[in-house]
Amino acid sequence: MIVLCSLIGLPANIIAFIHFTKRKTTNISLNLYSVISLTDSITCLLIIAFAKVLFEERDPGWFRNIHFCKFWAIAYEIVSQYSIFLVAVISVTRAITIVKPHYRIN
Repeated sequence: MIVLCSLIGLPANIIAFIHFTKRKTTNISLNLYSVISLTDSITCLLIIAFAKVLFEERDPGWFRNIHFCKFWAIAYEIVSQYSIFLVAVISVTRAITIVKPHYRIN
């Protein structure tokens, strides 16, 4: 299931990122959506390394290297926390839009 989500999520998020960055009109929501799709793409890439270990009957593979292991752990933690933060920010901008529909967020 992890591999399926990554294999579908990676191209879908790349397509979404391209779509949101090529828009002629930009606002905070479109910018947030493009950054969220980019962080989700990075998450899918990081998950592929983890899924490789699961398919190789828990042979550590890349994770034998302590530097790769530390990098992966730090990168995954930062990306997952940043993704949560971006979802919170987009939720706040939506709440502001609902409460004050004519207020423009720059």
